[in-house]
Amino acid sequence: GEGEMARCRLYGLTVSLCLLSIVGGDQGQHDGARKVPPEVVTLGKQAELSYQQWLHTRDKAAMSQALDAQKKVVDLLPRDPDARLMLGTLLYYSGRDQEAEKEARVALELEPDNPQINKLLGRILVQMSRERDGLPFLRRAVALSPRDHEGWYKLG
Repeated sequence: GEGEMARCRLYGLTVSLCLLSIVGGDQGQHDGARKVPPEVVTLGKQAELSYQQWLHTRDKAAMSQALDAQKKVVDLLPRDPDARLMLGTLLYYSGRDQEAEKEARVALELEPDNPQINKLLGRILVQMSRERDGLPFLRRAVALSPRDHEGWYKLG
């Protein structure tokens, strides 16, 4: 419902759980949206809560728990771009740039027009001092979502 949307927006990150909880609602089982297995929802919640804990405390154990849970989500939903986006984001914040790049590229193959995936991949590549590779993805993210100030900032 709207509360879910607001909470997702509040965190400023498209967490796979948020999308699952929105897509999984009774209203709008459109274009063949599949029913999400309950274990995926549970794991997604674990990943999100651990990630939030890490954001507030920068506790490595919390990040490790978030990564473990999100890897299981990806194992269960390998073709879900949002699950991959979340895993890539967690890997990026863990300083595991090569693994993060791999996840972001898989997510991008699944959903090339997703501005957040483009932005993540751009950020990872710039972080790895590969600006020439990363900037086109950041520009694409801004083109896909012109109101995203963070995207513009990253281009600055």
